[in-house]
Parts: sequence; C-alpha cells; structure tokens
Amino acid sequence: MEQNTSTGLQIAPSGTLAFLKRQKTLGFIIFLNACFMIAYIINYQYLTEGSIKSRDLVDNNSGSPQIILPAFCRGIQTSNKYSMTSTAFSRASSEVVQGTSNIVVNIETFNKKNVKKSRGGDIIFVWANQPSGDGRVPGKVIDHGNGSYTGMIRVFWKGRTKIYVRLVSTAENTCLRYKALKKYGNIVYTLRQPYGLRAIFVDKNVTELTPCNTNNFIYGSSQLCNFTTLNGGMSWFCGHPTRHTFRCTDLNFFSLGPFNSSAESPKDKIQDPGHGMFKEPMTVNVRSKSPRNTTESCREQTPSMSWTEPSPTGYYLKRHWEPANCHTALMHTVKSYRSCLRNKTLIMLGDSTVRQYVNFFLKDILDFDSTIGKGLTFGPNFETYHGRNTFTNHGITIIYRKQAMPLHFSGDKIPINNILSFPQILDSITADNISDSSIIVLLNYHTHFTAFPPEKYRERVRHLVESLKRFFITKPSAKVFFKGPSACIANAKWWDPQISLLYKKILKEEFVDVMDKVTYLNIWEIGVAHNVQDVHPHGDALKSQIHQFMSFIC
Repeated sequence: MEQNTSTGLQIAPSGTLAFLKRQKTLGFIIFLNACFMIAYIINYQYLTEGSIKSRDLVDNNSGSPQIILPAFCRGIQTSNKYSMTSTAFSRASSEVVQGTSNIVVNIETFNKKNVKKSRGGDIIFVWANQPSGDGRVPGKVIDHGNGSYTGMIRVFWKGRTKIYVRLVSTAENTCLRYKALKKYGNIVYTLRQPYGLRAIFVDKNVTELTPCNTNNFIYGSSQLCNFTTLNGGMSWFCGHPTRHTFRCTDLNFFSLGPFNSSAESPKDKIQDPGHGMFKEPMTVNVRSKSPRNTTESCREQTPSMSWTEPSPTGYYLKRHWEPANCHTALMHTVKSYRSCLRNKTLIMLGDSTVRQYVNFFLKDILDFDSTIGKGLTFGPNFETYHGRNTFTNHGITIIYRKQAMPLHFSGDKIPINNILSFPQILDSITADNISDSSIIVLLNYHTHFTAFPPEKYRERVRHLVESLKRFFITKPSAKVFFKGPSACIANAKWWDPQISLLYKKILKEEFVDVMDKVTYLNIWEIGVAHNVQDVHPHGDALKSQIHQFMSFIC
C-alpha cells in the first residue's frame, strides 16, 4: 500500500486497488482496471495527492453548522418538561368509515399538566392488529399543526380489529436535538451521557482520544485532522490531539466511547421519556376488507413507482409480508429463494441492518454454519476495515461491505486501514467483467448519520448517486435497491424519527435522476406495523423486510 510521504498516512485509493485484487474467494474474483482507477483518482479533487498534503491539518470551522430549525420549533419551550406531550392525558378515538375497510383515528394531544396542546411537531404512529389472527397493517398520520392529529388505516381482513397509538417523538426533544446540532455539531450532546466516535492517537505509549465528525466543526477542538482521504474520499474530521508532540499521523484506531460533557447545560438534555403508548388499544369491527392492487407484478414494476408508493405499502397476514400496491406469486421458502437467486451476485453495502440481511441469506439460503458477527466484522487482529466479505454456495454469491465512517461500532477499536466508500466499491464493480444481468445491489445510508448535520448526509448521498450514474452506464441491467430508514425509538441514543423523516426527504430529492433505476424499500411501514422500536428488527419484522426485498427480485 502506498504512503503519503508528507503525512505517513496510508492512502485509501491505492490501498483499495491492492485490497480488492486480493479478494479471490470461492469462485468470485473482483478485477479492477488500473487505468480506470487512476482516472477515477485524478477526476475527483477530494482524492488527489495535493489535497492529501494540504488538508491533513485544518483549523476548526469558526462557526457552527448552518442548521435551520423546523417551523414547529418556533416558540417551543424545550426546557420546560411539563410542556411535552403526555401519553397518559392525550386522547384517541377511532371509527370505521361506513361501507369501507378504512379506519379513522382522531388524536388530541395534552401536555404533562393535562392542558390541550396548540402546536404540532410530534411523531405519532397508528397501526391495526387482527386479534384472531396475525394480521398487522401500518396507518398514516396527518399532523394538523395545532395539537390534533388524524390517523388513517386501511385494513386487509374482516372482523374484530385492534387499533394502537404510540407517541414516538416529541417536538420538544426534536427541537433540542436540532439546537445541539447548531451549537455542538452533534446530537449526542443532548444525551444524559454523551458518547460517539473518537480518534485514538498513540505516540510512545501515550494515548489521547478526540471526538470525530462528518464536518469540520468539532466542539472543543481548535484544530482538526482531516481524514477524508483515509475515509475513502468521504468527509471525516477528528479533533487534533492537545499534546504538542502528537501529529495527525499518530492516528492508531477509531473507537466508540464517552465524550466530555462538562461544558454542557442541563437545559440541553432531552426530556425523558419522549415516547410511549396511548393507554389501552381501541377495538372496532371491520365488515369488509380492502382489495389489493394485483394488476402489476412487483418484479416488473417500474422502480420509480416505489419512491411515490401510497400508504400502506404492505401488510402482514398469514405469516408473510404482502405488498399492497403490486402482486407477487413468490413462495417465501428456501427452495424458491435459491431458485430465484441462482447464478446471481448480491452486493450488499451498508451498516449492521444490512448485515442482518446478509446473515439471513448466509444461514438460511447459502447454508453457512456461521454468520458475520462482531468477531468477523473487521479483519484478523483488527488490521483492516473489512473482514471476510465474499461468500458463495448453491450458485449464489454474496458480497458484504460496510459503509465508510461514521460507523458506530460498539467495540474498543475500529481499524483505519483500507476503508472503502460506496462510490469506490461501485466504481470497482463498474470496471469488473461480471455480467450486469446477474448483479443485485442493496444499499443503505441512515442511522449512523443522524447524529450529524443533515447537509453532510446530503453530500454523502449525492456522491452515491453520482457513482450510480457511472455504474448504470456499464451495468444497465443490474437491479439496485435502496433500503430506506427505519423508525428507531430510544432516548439513550441519538435517534429521532422526526429527523429520520427529514433524511428520507433528502433521499428523495437527491435520487431524482436515478429513481427509474433504483427501487426504494419502504421498511418504515414494516416497523410501524410490527411496533419495532430498536434499530435491529427481529422475528416477523425482519422476515417481513426480507419478504419485501425478495418480492421485487423474484
């Protein structure tokens, strides 16, 4: 691997070439065209040799990120814990629209002093369950901006139905998180015990840790180390060590751990709890079930339709997730999945939620005894960012690569060698001779970015879209999917469903030019239907995501 003579840092692009060429595993070889990669490096300023030399050490941005507070934050009393919505006092009622399978849920929110709220901004979920079966369907909620909300649910079964209402995000906590982004550049400072990604510098057995961020504003750091090139060309900065003997080249690992929070005000902390169920579920009797759109096959559906699909996009019934706006005849069995995927290469790029998909296919479809756990996430002895990543059996090949930093890995250390960005990986596939008709790509960007300023997420997505445009020039028949955000609910984390919806909006804005080539997987509604609160779904919720994915492939 080449080294930058001025900094001593290992340069990701050259390392990428050598690293990918070594990935000859189980019958699949990734070939790179050296001339193509040289052109790639020259054409992108953030990967040039000159930028590496000049931007290794930079001054901290004197101003905080340009964060625009949402309109509903105007006048919100974020420091008054009694102004938050109370699930104990808030009220909901439901009724079935006569002669239909549609249920209307009327919601009125009250604060913790039992006073009717006059502002909106909360995120509320509604969904329906089938008490006599396993049916589940998500609803849609309209925020009227005055403390009142209307939920609408379309049911796909007859009979007794239970309606559930959950507060998943309060306007007060969301506004606190936006203010933290503006003041600190990172949402984690709103947590009772802030923690996040750090750089570990080591020099002569002396260690110092500094916080990292996707942009060049890091609270408490006067100078920063620019590790963008090390991070596969994707924006990544860490505070420069305070010891005068340390240099940026003394970077040893990244890690996840606590931040110094002594300078923060208690008023900056989120109020707990910021979510909860509305009392007891309501029960209605549905006399007719909603018809499905069965005129078009999900597999043949134009990808652009998936970005504008009406709610609900699907429902769970009889142990399967069924698309609501297209038809699939696929049997969700090991045999049918293997038959569909034979002679295919699944390239799965993303975080641990994508790794869940990989592990399902490895264990259930490819018959591997082991899956990719934390021990196999990185290379042996943490020497490289990517561990084993190519698997083949039953004529099916699966390739898994993690996203570049930020990656909140709950271990002591994250390797800094051979970090690859999605654009680099996609460009390597573009230069490879694998048949485009056999390629299936699954992409995901979300949870690890929601702690940071939204414009950096937009920047990362924009780089991805540009690489997809290049990819489709040489691989026009490849099937590409983007797994959308899930609704994570946890005050001990930086997650916020309101901010996730903003990121979903950014995705739709940036993907406009490739929507006709990329299918959007709306897993948000699957999470609502299954009442998923954690970032990692399990059981029927995870199976529903797999069912949805495969319905568009087979």
